[in-house]
This record gives sequence, C-alpha cells and structure tokens, in this order.
Amino acid sequence: MASKAEWKRVQKVVSQYVKHIHDTLKKKYQEAGIRASGELEDLMSYGTRVVEETTIEGFLILSEEWKYIEEGRLPGKFPNVGAIREWVRVKPIVPQPYTLPSGRTVIPTENQIAFLIGRKIKEDGIPMNPLLQETIEESKVGFIIELRKAVSEDVREALLIELKQ
Repeated sequence: MASKAEWKRVQKVVSQYVKHIHDTLKKKYQEAGIRASGELEDLMSYGTRVVEETTIEGFLILSEEWKYIEEGRLPGKFPNVGAIREWVRVKPIVPQPYTLPSGRTVIPTENQIAFLIGRKIKEDGIPMNPLLQETIEESKVGFIIELRKAVSEDVREALLIELKQ
C-alpha cells in the first residue's frame, strides 16, 4: 500500500517564509512612516494552506491601500476626495492658518485640505514604494535554499517509509 508524503518540512519552511515577509513588510511600513489609520498594518495577516497533496500555498492578506504604496499612482485622474478626507481625519493633519493676498487669515477645512491633496495627486501622482517586492526579493534566495533542503528531507522520509512497507 502506497503512503502519501506529508511534506511537513516544506509546510514549515513556507510558513516561516510567509511569516518573515509579513513581519519584515510591517517593519518596513513603520520605518517608512507609512501609517495613517493603522489599517494597513492592522489588517495584514498571513497563512499557509495545502491545496492539493502536492501544492502548499503561502499567502498574505493586505488592505486595499497596499497597491497604491507598492505601485504608486500615475497623474491624471482626480482621486476619491472622500477617501482622502477620511485619511486627513485619521492621520490627523492639523490645518495651519495662512494669509490670503487680501490680508485675511483663514484656516482650511478638512474638505479643502482633501481637495488640495487630491489635486496634488492628480497633477503629480503618487511615487512607487515597492516594499513588498523588495522584501520578497531580499528573502528569495534564503527561502529557495531552505525549501530545497526541506523537499529533499521530506522525499527521503517518504521513500524510507515506502521501502519499509
């Protein structure tokens, strides 16, 4: 009777790799000062799952805004002012008084600040900050080395079990 390989070592290596990506990415976001509501970091999670007998997936769950950090945004279209207004509220951005050419001093409202930020994004875009890709690239070689060892050990174990039967 044929036995099935359990791939325990491979699962462990994949799990450690995904955890490393998760933890390193979180740290890089903090170091880069990328935090407003905290949602980006708070919603980050990771895991592994066995999809088929021979397929083990590692995955990250990230909030919607990660793609704007990672890929940036090209100039052109006016962004969602409501989302920017919420970001201004949560960040918080404290409005500073300024003097108009008429000499009158005003303090901008949240809506005005959101509009100005939106206009800046429309005109200049958002620069790329590929922290996820960078983290994956930095970790890839070590992961491949460990994965090769784990596959070798798991296959050896499965063969020994098979030969004993």
